[in-house]
Amino acid sequence: MERNQQMARIARDNELTLEKVVAPGEGERRAQRGYGRQYAASAPLVFAGLMADELAWVGVADRNAGILDDLVLGLNGRVVGHQFKSSQLPQSFTIEGLLLGADDLLRKIAASWRLLYAEFKRDEIEIRLIAVNHYPRVCRQLSQMTLATRWTAARKFRAVLS
Repeated sequence: MERNQQMARIARDNELTLEKVVAPGEGERRAQRGYGRQYAASAPLVFAGLMADELAWVGVADRNAGILDDLVLGLNGRVVGHQFKSSQLPQSFTIEGLLLGADDLLRKIAASWRLLYAEFKRDEIEIRLIAVNHYPRVCRQLSQMTLATRWTAARKFRAVLS
């Protein structure tokens, strides 16, 4: 009991709760699980480029690719930036959620496309958003969206295109 009281005092002193204290190395283990799924999805893409005799280079965690840095493939005449989305448990997603969600993914992808285009002006730039263990959710049609949601979507699209 005394040890628990000491831990509680230490946590309180550091403005933490016992639930927020993470065991040493747990962050690294979580990251490796995520990278494992990402690398498993990347391997066939790299292999396909090799088999097609198109692969010139591979970038992983590319600093110049923005959010599309998970895997960047230099292929004959084109550069393909990848963003992988995965989680510990499979989740559903909607196009509306991707475009209008809190992650602001559309803006980040557009900014990353611009970065890649600035570096590889002679090549076609392709982006791929890959949901490793996610699945699409059947949802309402765009025509059923509220007027406010439609306005927000239109505003975000204009901002991305400008």
